[in-house]
Amino acid sequence: MAENTVEFPRTQEGNDPNDIRNDDDACERLKADVNAAVIEASGFPAVAQIDVTELVPPRQIIWGPYIRGFLTGTAATGGSGKTSLIDVEVVSLAIGKDLLNSRKPLRAGAKSVLMFSLEDDRDEFHRRHRAVIRHYRLSDEEMALYRENVRVVFDSDGLINIASEDKGVTTLDAKCESYLLSVIQTSGADIVTIDPLISIHSVDENRNPSMQVVVRSLRKIARIAAVAIHYSHHNRKGGGDNVDDMRGAVALRDGSRYLRMLSRMTEEEAKSLGVEIDHAPFMVGTFSGKANFEPKASQKKWFRFIGHDLENGDDLYETDKIGVITQFIPKPLMHGITNEQQDDALALLKTAPLEDRRENAQAKQWIGNLVFEPLGITDDKDGRAKVGRIISKWKYEGLLEQEKLKNDSGRKQPYLTVK
Repeated sequence: MAENTVEFPRTQEGNDPNDIRNDDDACERLKADVNAAVIEASGFPAVAQIDVTELVPPRQIIWGPYIRGFLTGTAATGGSGKTSLIDVEVVSLAIGKDLLNSRKPLRAGAKSVLMFSLEDDRDEFHRRHRAVIRHYRLSDEEMALYRENVRVVFDSDGLINIASEDKGVTTLDAKCESYLLSVIQTSGADIVTIDPLISIHSVDENRNPSMQVVVRSLRKIARIAAVAIHYSHHNRKGGGDNVDDMRGAVALRDGSRYLRMLSRMTEEEAKSLGVEIDHAPFMVGTFSGKANFEPKASQKKWFRFIGHDLENGDDLYETDKIGVITQFIPKPLMHGITNEQQDDALALLKTAPLEDRRENAQAKQWIGNLVFEPLGITDDKDGRAKVGRIISKWKYEGLLEQEKLKNDSGRKQPYLTVK
């Protein structure tokens, strides 16, 4: 017999026919009523029936990774610009315009945002947001919306601690959970940001059972308060920029409705996009962390850091310069080059003698010398730089692969072959 279910003994044949125990239908109804009462009293979820023919409401995707009723996050290595990107997005949400896309109106309109600043104090927060507001030159009307819609809770001292751990036992702080729910509901926020996530708990982030407690609590708050909760999180030191490089247990990744990864532009990505190598450190790209593949540079959404001078220096201290995230759309490297020209160039490389396909751009027999004419590019300083980036792009995309062969002196030299 299953635990917490009800069974009734039968009376012996010939006993009182009015005894409910001799009435099969009445007995089953009573069992059902008692079992329903047990389930209700338990506090556990009941069995539900779903009518899939009814119209279901859409997910309330407010904008980008901000989804009402869900927990989402942005993860990256330290210093990559997570907070800077979220800052510009928060200002955009507050004024109802996408500052990263020519002030395009947001479909959901202006929204109220409550930010939990758990690392930076009030002054540092002020510097960051003042830089955003000055750089994007918010109007008086936009500033009024910003003041109305942005609220901040500062706690760099760790007072807010939703869960703790002692000797492998994780404890949810119900008082802190109630506080978070109350302050969010009282603020009237549509979006809540937590920066960084690790500062809102004190559990071992590498233990799945511990992080499940944190994640479930935040998801519960998002659902009850009907807000979008978005956190920032770090990747492991020395790791890459994929979702598998996120620091801590997979419970965080699996419990997030949407994950956005952010990474600095690599030298190879810069070459494939036609960006000067010296500019790459100031470029960052985002992509979905739920995707099960490594995105190409052309599949990422790119942004650029621009330093903004707050002009707040005095006789003792220099002015603060704050990096502000701005939109960056790489100019297509192959702009003006048709698919036919590219196919002709690759076909030529495939049949050219191997000795004429040196990878080194300084070599007399550099492979790039063969493609100026079919691609319609002038053989000058700018043209050679562009062809060099095109060669790098083809390598990055797997159209060309390196092969090392011995030259006349017996030394191995890198050549490129068409796959």
